[in-house]
Amino acid sequence: MIKGPTIKSMARLIAEAKGANNVMFVVRQDRIPPARQQEIGIDFLKADGDSILASSIGKISSFNVSGKEVKRKDLPLIKKSIPQYRTWKDWHGKEHDGIQHRTMDVYPVDFITPPAEKLSLKKLTT
Repeated sequence: MIKGPTIKSMARLIAEAKGANNVMFVVRQDRIPPARQQEIGIDFLKADGDSILASSIGKISSFNVSGKEVKRKDLPLIKKSIPQYRTWKDWHGKEHDGIQHRTMDVYPVDFITPPAEKLSLKKLTT
């Protein structure tokens, strides 16, 4: 078991996990300031077994919730039609508006699905 206020290196975690498929991090809820609990969203956890997907408050938690798009600059450019809302004037000075499609050369994009790691409440019986 690893005890400490922060996790700075994955090497210790991997060594301690010893090939396990699932790893659980345990934090006492009373040691997290109420403002931080509200920011993360765990203040809603009340009953034993309640789970929540943590709020997107930083780079890593945003990836956990939304995933990530990676531009593949190692691949050739592809043509992509992008709709844009535009306003223009005709020859008589009358304004028109609408959606126009503009074709651009863009890099292909790969989407990395979010891991969606959840936070769960486990009540300890004393």
